[in-house]
Amino acid sequence: MNILDRIIDDLRQVRLRVDALVARAVVELVNDTLKTQRLQVTVLADDPEDDVEHFQPYGVSFVPPAGAEAIALAPSGSREGTVVICVQHPDHRPRGGDAGTGGLYTAGQWRVFIDPDGNVHLGAEAGAAKLARDDRTEAALNEIWTVLQKPCANGVALAVGPRTSPGVGADRVRGT
Repeated sequence: MNILDRIIDDLRQVRLRVDALVARAVVELVNDTLKTQRLQVTVLADDPEDDVEHFQPYGVSFVPPAGAEAIALAPSGSREGTVVICVQHPDHRPRGGDAGTGGLYTAGQWRVFIDPDGNVHLGAEAGAAKLARDDRTEAALNEIWTVLQKPCANGVALAVGPRTSPGVGADRVRGT
């Protein structure tokens, strides 16, 4: 093998590693019993990978459904250390939101969104189930509000709600 063939071979190896750094994947199975969630994913067309770590933002936890799309990273360019950093399922993502709106949703009907004005929208998709859930949500919020208005053991009331923090509190929560 001459020097030119070696250089071409080395460049081919580098290209393979660079190509492997970031890839699309499809979630097949989820193991949510460990400290870090593990996924079985299919990377590219037909390249299944088991026991792939799924890193989620601190304080947020979810179990993606089979068929969800993922972004898989191979930090060293080798698929042996693949991790997943982002998962979505386009069929379940709510659409038609206003600019500046953010929130959480599930594959079912539950949704929690905050609009640009700071109003919190709790609820579900249209239907009879929404009414029952909204009633329970409203009752729970009223109970929380009642507890927050009671003085603490030292006689000081908690500084929350519309009376002490304009624009923040139970009056900003809406059933949708």
